[in-house]
Amino acid sequence: MRVLLATWPTPSHYFSMVSPGWALRSAGHDVRIVSPPGAEGAVLRSGLTISITGPRLNPAAAWKGFEMRPGAGVDEAEHERERSARAFSMFAAGAREMADELVALARSWRPDLVLYEPRMYAALKAARDLGVPAVRVLPGPDYTYTRLADEREQLDELWKELELGDADPLGDLTLDPCPPSLQVDDGGTVSRLGVRNVPYNGSAVVPPWLSERPARPRVFISLGTMVATLLGSMNFVHDTICALAGLDVEVLAGVFSDQRELLGAVPGNVRLVEDMPLHLMLPTVDVAVHHGGSGTLLTTAAHGVPQLVLSSFGDTVLAARQIAGTGAGKALRAWDATPDRVCALVAELLETPSFGEAATRLAEENARRPAPAAIVGALEELAARAPVGAGAG
Repeated sequence: MRVLLATWPTPSHYFSMVSPGWALRSAGHDVRIVSPPGAEGAVLRSGLTISITGPRLNPAAAWKGFEMRPGAGVDEAEHERERSARAFSMFAAGAREMADELVALARSWRPDLVLYEPRMYAALKAARDLGVPAVRVLPGPDYTYTRLADEREQLDELWKELELGDADPLGDLTLDPCPPSLQVDDGGTVSRLGVRNVPYNGSAVVPPWLSERPARPRVFISLGTMVATLLGSMNFVHDTICALAGLDVEVLAGVFSDQRELLGAVPGNVRLVEDMPLHLMLPTVDVAVHHGGSGTLLTTAAHGVPQLVLSSFGDTVLAARQIAGTGAGKALRAWDATPDRVCALVAELLETPSFGEAATRLAEENARRPAPAAIVGALEELAARAPVGAGAG
């Protein structure tokens, strides 16, 4: 069968699609990634093929005039409501801009099944027009499910524009790589197909030092670009790295290449690693400090590493709440964080056995789930139930 996988055009969004893409391809199916411009490099490095649909998106347009960090005296709940509404408008604009070309591609290529990340609503339009099943692929805890009620009015407006009728935003099935104890409780209302999270965060040449167990506990810190953006500079990241180096640990700091110069000098027991995939580093890590991105959360959980999440908004707040609820981590809002508070929480995670035990249980829970290859049959059965004449046949 032919399977179309639709992704937002950034690597972090695409990575959750790689494991099901590989599984389907290895089972002999024809797999095609579809995205607006921007994801080409990440897709090609993962060994899959891509079709570009629609113009290059301009996500910044949705955020014009909006301060991501709530200022003094600003009601945080109201700020989050506006931020969430703008985020939805960004994804809705993307759906409008790429819908026609994505539907045209689907009508030409005739997939039997469409897999899509939760905000790729244009993919739902393509699946509905072809009469084939749409499978939502989650990157982590089900944030879009938690947003359904609050986004109802915006969804209805978008559905009317795209002529989606009664199509369910959650698709016909949800492919869920999040361990159940880390997932939100939907009361059994969402049709989920559980799958093991096989982390993929990019490709790289593995350096020799990764095979050497460090003499001291290794603390990994990666705050992406969001924390630096929220706090106005790399100063907090630099000061936190330096503070962590004051503990009896080795600090492994993951940075993007364009951040290295901005970070400045660091102590000798800090190893700075540029553009290294997370799944390669975490097997030797004892505690991870990160910003709460879904991919980072699940990758860390899969390796049984206790984690400290410095959340900011949206899905990162959900990630922080869920990991703290499992007992495998701690949560702290980014703008409440100081280097000293981060150090104290990291020390607690290192010194309290229950965090490591809970993290190990989470990794074991993930490992017991069916591998991506094992759920291909269920996807084949779903596609086979589509009306005669839908898809490629």
